[in-house]
Amino acid sequence: MTKCPRCGKTVYAAEKRLAEGETWHHVCYQQHFKEKKNAKKAEIDETSYNKKPDVSPSYYRVADVDTGTPARLESTAVGIVKPVAPISVPETGASPVAARVAAPASSSPRRFCTSCGVKLEPQWRFCGGCGGAV
Repeated sequence: MTKCPRCGKTVYAAEKRLAEGETWHHVCYQQHFKEKKNAKKAEIDETSYNKKPDVSPSYYRVADVDTGTPARLESTAVGIVKPVAPISVPETGASPVAARVAAPASSSPRRFCTSCGVKLEPQWRFCGGCGGAV
């Protein structure tokens, strides 16, 4: 009888698995293969994911939906901000989200929850959909 290279026990015909030139228990080979695969993956991850990126964007487009400030470009360099023209919204068929981005903030209460989009009643202090504060 042959011995399993992983556990050292006898391998019987019913549980025999021939792989990598040796006789294994089926479960022992599965564990060996998983460990081998994870070690290979860890080596690849260490060399590829820990590298600094070759290219990074020099500007990001930023808009604050809650306050209604227009979109602007911000640089990854410290202190550089380039303003751009506000987003124009046509009067007909405009979505509530696009209207909030283009329009300046007003003193009227919000009509829709910013978290889940449920229509809010004027007397509500909490959203009926997600429970968030209005």
